[in-house]
Amino acid sequence: MNGKWEQSRLPDHELIAGYELQEKIGEGGGGFVYKAIQQSTGQFVAVKILKENLTTNELLVHRKARFELETQICAEINHPNIVRLLDKGMTSDQIPFAVFELVSGTTLKDYIMLQQGLSPQVTGQIMLQVMEA
Repeated sequence: MNGKWEQSRLPDHELIAGYELQEKIGEGGGGFVYKAIQQSTGQFVAVKILKENLTTNELLVHRKARFELETQICAEINHPNIVRLLDKGMTSDQIPFAVFELVSGTTLKDYIMLQQGLSPQVTGQIMLQVMEA
């Protein structure tokens, strides 16, 4: 495994041809998300890079297959409440990545922290948007 993805510093921008990574904006169980500039257009995008912190090759193969399925599904979806997949590929280290439109604003987690919870009305509005999507 290449440890550079586990560190808080940004990976070298050359690792993803055509994209200049700016800052890490998120992290989940399966990957890291970076704000990036698409060099051909100058547009800001979100780049999700698969985590490779797995102990066995079998888990890594499963995670890569799941990432591929996720990007295939995203490519087929067109809805205003779901970010669009713009590109996908492999880093120079052969780590899968996906490029999505970048949506500015506050994360749901930050919004909940700021509001000290969610009212039933706001929760209902959010869930309606999720269910519609």
